[in-house]
Formats: sequence, C-alpha cells, structure tokens
Amino acid sequence: MTTIFRPVLFLCLVVLISPPSSRWIGEPPPQGVITASELSSELEKCSAGLVPNQLLTKHSNNSDEAFFDAMCGDWYESHNNVVDSHLGGTAIIEGVPTSGSASNTTTTKGLTRTQYCSQTDHRVSTKTKDTFWSSVVSDEARADWLGCIKLVTTHHDGQPHPIVITVQASDPNVVVSVLFNANFGGERPKFNSLEATNLICKDGTHGRHPVIPSQGAGLAFMCQWATVDASTGIIIVNTSRGAEIATAERILPPFLKVDEELHTPVTKVARTDTVCEPWFGTVDMDNWKKSDTHDGRCTKASDDGKWCKGEYGQTVTARSGGTLRNPRIECQGEACAWNDIARHSFWNSPTSGVTSISGGSWIGSHSVQIRVCADEDVPKTEDQVTHHASWILSKGSGFVVEVPKGTRAILNIRLNGGTTSAIEVGKSNNVLTAMGRAEVGDITKWSYLVSSR
Repeated sequence: MTTIFRPVLFLCLVVLISPPSSRWIGEPPPQGVITASELSSELEKCSAGLVPNQLLTKHSNNSDEAFFDAMCGDWYESHNNVVDSHLGGTAIIEGVPTSGSASNTTTTKGLTRTQYCSQTDHRVSTKTKDTFWSSVVSDEARADWLGCIKLVTTHHDGQPHPIVITVQASDPNVVVSVLFNANFGGERPKFNSLEATNLICKDGTHGRHPVIPSQGAGLAFMCQWATVDASTGIIIVNTSRGAEIATAERILPPFLKVDEELHTPVTKVARTDTVCEPWFGTVDMDNWKKSDTHDGRCTKASDDGKWCKGEYGQTVTARSGGTLRNPRIECQGEACAWNDIARHSFWNSPTSGVTSISGGSWIGSHSVQIRVCADEDVPKTEDQVTHHASWILSKGSGFVVEVPKGTRAILNIRLNGGTTSAIEVGKSNNVLTAMGRAEVGDITKWSYLVSSR
C-alpha cells in the first residue's frame, strides 16, 4: 500500500492562492518549515500517552524516570518476563549523554539493560521509549499514539512542506522514498538523517548528506519491521530544509482468540426441609367453663364464649442456614378438630424469609400434642456463567479486560493451531501476561499482553 503524506489536493491549493511559483526561486518560503526540535517537542507529548498512568503519576510525569522504573525498579520486578522478552541481551537502550538530545540518535549510546540500570542519568532517546512502550501497551493505547502522531502532521498543514515522504508497507519490508517538491523552489534540500521507531532502515548507497532529488523514486530506504509483533512504524526525515514525519502500518495475522466469561455468584434453593420443634402436651380442659378461670389458665374462650381455652406456643428455628416460610401448628389428638387449630393460630414474628418464627394457638377441651413447624429453604451458591467479550489477537497485541465488581472472570484461550487453555483474570501464563490493573468505579480493568514468541 502506498501512502503519500502530503496530499496533492493541498499542493494544488497552494498554487491557486499564491503568486506564481517563479517568485519562490532563490527566496525563502513565506512561512518557516517544520524544524526537528519542533517535531521532537510535539512527538514527546504523543509518547507520554504510551506510558502507564500509574508510572507517570509515581514519577511526576517524568517519562525518563518512568522508563527507568520499568527497566530497573519496582515495575520491572513485577513485569520482568515482559521486559526481558522484549529486550533480551541486546544493546537497544539508547542512553542520552548530558549534552545530548533525546530526539537525536547521533548523540546516543547503546546500552544493555544491566548497563543502563547502573547509570545515574536515566535519560533515554524518544525512540527507545516509544519502541518499548508501544510493544507492551494495549492496542487501543497504541492506536491513540498513532492518532496523536497523525495529528502532529495535520497541525503543520499550514507550513511549507518541501519534503514528500512516500511509504510502501508490506510484510516484511517497508520502502521509504524521500522527494523534494520542486513547487516550493529555493535551494534543493540535503538529507541529514532518518530516524525510525519499530523499523530498521538502511540508507543504501546515498552517501553523506546527499541532495534530495525532485524526480523519480527520490532517495529510497529499505526498512524491515524491527520485531515480529511490531505493527506501527514511525519515520522522521531530517533535512536541511526542515523535518517531516510519516507512519507505516501493517495488519498482523491472527495468533489466538480470547473469550472472557464472567462468573457471577448466584444464591439458589438447594432443597426445602421441614423443620419442627418437639411435641408437647396441653392441659386437659374437658368441660372447663370460661366462667371459672381455673387459677388463671382460662385466658381465652371458645367461639361460643362458653368453654375454657389456654394459650400455647413455640419458636421454630432454621437448622441448616436457610430461611423459614409457611409456618404451621401440627396437632395430634381427638380434640384437634374441635379446636380448629389452623383458624385459631397466631404469629408473633414475620412468617417468611427469617431464621426463626414464633407462634401458637388457643387450645381447650381434651389434652392434645402440638408442635410448631415450618419449611426451611436451604441455600446454595453457584456461578452463573455468561459470555462477556471476545478478542482476535496477533502476537504482541495488548488488550484490556473489564471485570464488574462482585464477579470473577475466566479467559478461555484458543491458539490458531487448536491448542486451548484457560486462566483466571489477574493471572498469567505462557501466552498472556497480566500487565496491571486499574479500579474505575464498579469495574476492575486488567491490561494484558499477548506473547510475541
């Protein structure tokens, strides 16, 4: 795919609204071109978006100290497998000497992680930071970074762009062509340097500071993706007439599919038991009249007001950790029907959803056996499993898993070859690495990274 980063439409508009191009010859452009320092300053702001928020906060937005933490500090201790897999033993950390610039790779020196960790000056090149962080953040964060870089180019649309960069991205090669747009007139620019992030570029046989041609393929540079999981490349071309930036992108083949399932604890009724208190007998009140209180035992009368009745009750209690409902009084004896127990029962507490119920009945006539019973709903807790999200991911991809509070989540992983595995969210295996978590309201967000191996 070929992408021209300075659209023809824009150049046509310049011709239409400006005086004839002949007045440009030998004269400086009416506006200043983009300088390398301007570009570097704006790209630094984009780079900060790649760094995990907790590290930036911890180090007062100092991206160099945040990077040092990632390589040598607490962050490294909890993510060493990720750091080591991306750095290995190669000298890719570009340290910046005290007099150097983070945007100028000619002033940097290559260091291994061990060497870097022994330094007192923790400054590193922007390329080093971008290369590392863009390889371990989520795809969304990487896309935001790329979008920020593209906005930088848009921000400078009102300035002259004597340099046109064409990028042909394929797999595994990326061809970068640099041309001088002769419509801008003036001295033909000289090439100074090409800086690439996530790309390894060779300058061919152009020599030192060659003049940039305005025809043909221009100055061509053959690049390759720096790693198998790199999908976004940044190219900065520095010339004697300013700097230009371009991007390269590729779509990596799918490596695995991840399905997130939520396990929400739900309480259900495992079984319903009948629970009863022990049987006990009532006083024989046969032929007792209400008019004779019988030492205070005749506290209630029969419906016709003639015969004596007494009050009897119990409290029934749940036995198996459940809740009670449907209370009742059971009766044994010939006087049960005469007393009409159910109609004359009373309850002194709620009769549903509680762990104990108190109640009784008014009973007279011959002695009977009674007890209080209820139904106990014995609970059990089991997981209700629902599908929550899916991702189709390439090697090196990053993604964010959201887990609502009160649930746990499982990631079911299926590689392209058919191999399957599963891990609980918050844990890692040889395919997925948990990078960190953030609490956002009622959601816990876990950042994950797919192995690049």
